[in-house]
Amino acid sequence: MMTIPYIYILLASTVINTVGTAPLLLSEGARRYSWVVPLISMLILLMTPDIHLLVYVAFLVVIGILGLITLMRVKSSIRGIDYMLISIMIIATVLALYTSNLALTLLSLMLVSAPTYLLILMGDPSISIEIGVKYVVNMIIATVLFFVGAIIISSGPSLITYIIGFSLLLLGLSLEVGAAPMHEWVPTCSRQATQYPSQ
Repeated sequence: MMTIPYIYILLASTVINTVGTAPLLLSEGARRYSWVVPLISMLILLMTPDIHLLVYVAFLVVIGILGLITLMRVKSSIRGIDYMLISIMIIATVLALYTSNLALTLLSLMLVSAPTYLLILMGDPSISIEIGVKYVVNMIIATVLFFVGAIIISSGPSLITYIIGFSLLLLGLSLEVGAAPMHEWVPTCSRQATQYPSQ
């Protein structure tokens, strides 16, 4: 019996999630059932031939289902999209566990980070779209810098590579938390700007 490569299962799960959710967003009545497709796309991930990976995948799918249940109890203006984003985060995390390819690992980290920030920003109507996009881009850059820095540090014992890696790691972390001088690039929330106008 021929087994399907797991990367194809991950790809099928992603396609089902994105393509299947889209039609359910077109009408208000269908939005109530928009959790079904993301749930199916997460359950497909359990079709792994590796028993060790299956344990991790099952744990992540349980977390994803709990995330869907939590979002069902929250009144949201982005109903349907939020379910899809949760599923994308679970798929990306499974990809990070499965792959040994550096580019795919980096992609999976970005696919986990971006939906997280989008869920937070889209859940707060006081934050403008422009600030939201800038924030997401900044956080993705910070994640990439941190990840690349960590890889460079672990790649070789030389002092030069350690200094470069540590510098990138520190830059990414500083941008992530908005520490000086990287705070200049972190977008200001519109609500704070209104409460504390410039003198």
